[in-house]
Amino acid sequence: MTRRVGLLHGAGAAATVLLMLLAGCGRPPADPLPERSDGSSTGAAPSPTGSVAGSASPDEDASFSFDDIASYQGGVEVEIAGTVGRRATVGMTGAESTRGEMVVVSVVLRNLSSVDLDASTVLVTAAYGPEDKEAPLVTDPTGTLTGGFLGSLTPGAENAIDLGFAVPFTALGRFRVTVDLGDDRYEPVSFVGAVEREQ
Repeated sequence: MTRRVGLLHGAGAAATVLLMLLAGCGRPPADPLPERSDGSSTGAAPSPTGSVAGSASPDEDASFSFDDIASYQGGVEVEIAGTVGRRATVGMTGAESTRGEMVVVSVVLRNLSSVDLDASTVLVTAAYGPEDKEAPLVTDPTGTLTGGFLGSLTPGAENAIDLGFAVPFTALGRFRVTVDLGDDRYEPVSFVGAVEREQ
C-alpha cells in the first residue's frame, strides 16, 4: 500500500512526497534494502504522477508502522530500525518522571539523492499514549544514546542513531516517533506502534 502526502512549499516550488510502505514485518534492522532495478523500491506502487490505490484521506491517520520505510521523492529514506523499552542506566538524565523507564529508538536516515543531505537539521521527537503525550529526550553522558544526527550525508550514505525517550512501561502499547527533516521541502513523517520491553 502506498500513500502520498503533500510537501510543504518553499521558494515558490511545489513538490510531492511519496511515502512507500514496504512489507517485511519482523524484519531485523540489519537486512539490506530491497533491490531497485529502476530507482524505485521493491513492491512500489505507481509513480507520483499516477493514481495511488489506498491513498490516505485528509482525516485519515497517515502514520506508518515501525516495520515500514518512509521514502521521500527526491531520494531520502527514513526507517525505524528498532524500538525497545528499558531502564535508564546510571548517569542518564531525563527519565526521572518515569522512574527511569524509557524507550530506546534506532533511527536510520538514508541519502539516495545525488546531493549532500544536511542531517544536522533533522529533529526526532516522540510521544506516547492515546493523547500523544510528549516523551522527554533522555541524555546519556556515555554517548550510547545521542541527541540527534550530526553533519551531512553524502549521496548513497546512511546514518543510524539511538535515542532514548522517557516513557512509562504502562504506555508501551502506543508509541509514536516523528522525524522532521528540518527544511521547507519535506513534511514530517510519523511511525506508530507497540514497543516490547527488554527482558
